Amino acid sequence: MIALASVWIDHTRCVGCEACISACPKNLIRIEKDLCGITARIDHPQRCVGCGSCALVCGVGAITVYED
Repeated sequence: MIALASVWIDHTRCVGCEACISACPKNLIRIEKDLCGITARIDHPQRCVGCGSCALVCGVGAITVYED
């Protein structure tokens, strides 16, 4: 499978609100909790279709979608 887009999450801005999780039509985003805090992560980034839904709902502007 060829990725249509790349998603970049700025982990210094992500607040772990989970809005991007429900916005992703491919269910590729998850929240990860570690010693550094809570942040969103992309599972299987090669499956991203580049719709931009995650970036649109991110209230802190932590997500950027780039066309490949």
